[in-house]
Amino acid sequence: MKNTSIKLIIILFIILISCVEKSKNINQLQTEPVTDTLVEQGQVVINFKSDRKELLDYINIVDYETFYGNQPSMDKDRIDSTHLKLVLNSVTKSKIIEMVVFDAQELYQTRVFISPNDTLNIELIGGEMSFVGKNKHHGFFKSLDSLTNNWSSLAANKGLNHYKQQSVELYNEKINFYEDFIKKNNTTEEFNSQIKSEIKFEYLYNLVAPRSKKSADGAYNINDENGLGNLLGDSFLASEKELINLEKYFDGIELDYFKQNQHIANDFYKRSLVMYIRHYFTQQEFIDYTRENFERELLFINENLENNSANYAKGRLITDFFDKGFGLDVKNKNYLKSQIDTFLENDNLSDDYKSEVEKVKDELTILNSKIPDNILEEKLLTYDGDTITFKNLIESSKNKLLISFWGYRSRCKPCILGIQSLSKFDDLNYNIDFKYISVENNSDNWKNGLKSIQHLINEDHHYKILDDNMKSKMLSFFKVRINQTIAIPRYLAVDNNYNILMNNVPRPWDSLVFKNSLKNLYELNFGE
Repeated sequence: MKNTSIKLIIILFIILISCVEKSKNINQLQTEPVTDTLVEQGQVVINFKSDRKELLDYINIVDYETFYGNQPSMDKDRIDSTHLKLVLNSVTKSKIIEMVVFDAQELYQTRVFISPNDTLNIELIGGEMSFVGKNKHHGFFKSLDSLTNNWSSLAANKGLNHYKQQSVELYNEKINFYEDFIKKNNTTEEFNSQIKSEIKFEYLYNLVAPRSKKSADGAYNINDENGLGNLLGDSFLASEKELINLEKYFDGIELDYFKQNQHIANDFYKRSLVMYIRHYFTQQEFIDYTRENFERELLFINENLENNSANYAKGRLITDFFDKGFGLDVKNKNYLKSQIDTFLENDNLSDDYKSEVEKVKDELTILNSKIPDNILEEKLLTYDGDTITFKNLIESSKNKLLISFWGYRSRCKPCILGIQSLSKFDDLNYNIDFKYISVENNSDNWKNGLKSIQHLINEDHHYKILDDNMKSKMLSFFKVRINQTIAIPRYLAVDNNYNILMNNVPRPWDSLVFKNSLKNLYELNFGE
């Protein structure tokens, strides 16, 4: 399953480099500053004013009340070249949303507090974002973002005790900023509670998922989503294992803190809920996505959580374990399907919760099914310029195949990282061949992309979709393209009898999970 926030950044980056030309002229404001707007029941109106009309063309909102964080229902009304009115519909509770506004020259990203029937007025002028009007304090996080130190500057791989000390200092600085802010502004109790909880859960998440990895460009530190246990297994921190008291490290946190269902629309609450169950409360010394750990986690949720918190935790249990390769073999496939059926029987699930879990069920359904003839006959282009069918590609190997769908023109860094990571597994004796299908429409872009990573590739293993990627039945069937969105990289495993062994192989840079997936594919026997 793809994290929506990650997809948002990838889509944002693609648009930045591909769809928007830089403008040399700055458009001057032609109207007065925005003023508060009458709002209908259950709506939130956000008025944007900008001295760059291009900025108003690309505005994304992420609503974390949804399962993964999706764009909410909203209407856009372009008043004139400098003014856009955006209306969020069906807002039933106060919550914190994410906002991204950008063009080829400027990018603004911050979190915003909203309540039903709010009006927010935002100005993007002279390279600065500012909140104006009676609800300007709802842009609290824009002010908080101005702090010079932030989480991405911390590095956990220098030692967890030191990391914890730095985390506490940063948390306290943010809390002090918050307390000073609410003294100076006319804030509500709801605002105060949610903002304070956001800061607290952000802190807790950074403890349980330490920042021990570098971003792709090496500029900042990112969270390890495999959790604290993964870091403690690192030989670099071996000397700390006996020194780390987890109860003290986590500030003696109690489960009751996660039973507060009112936080279910909070991004960091949801992240922390899952991570603390998996990495602390169920006392798993080593995080392995096995049936034993699935059952342990499920039992814990059933015994300790209720309502929306329980629904979210169970949904993430199903989707996370599947993403890590659980359910590949027949025995666990049937078990996971039965757990999904039980989950979907809950009448209190929201539609997006159901949708995400039903996607897993659909993936499980096609395991060990035959690839349809019309997909096998789809045309591919070889590196040498010959035209073959997908069936020909499969028949070219006597082994099972792991196929990477990827692209280069979009500067898909995860795609390149995937190719780099796969090259490290070439020497494993699992009788699995790696093949690559590019989703590029332009052959020159495909070839030029391959030239830039020439040292990593075997040209005979690389192919390209022949038809337009938006018309390809193959991309649609294997869920590389959903509607008009292409999600890459995506990894498919098939055998030479045209059976689908797995339609969403875990990504290869998650090396331990990926290696286990290869091992499972090697041992896979659907004849049970």
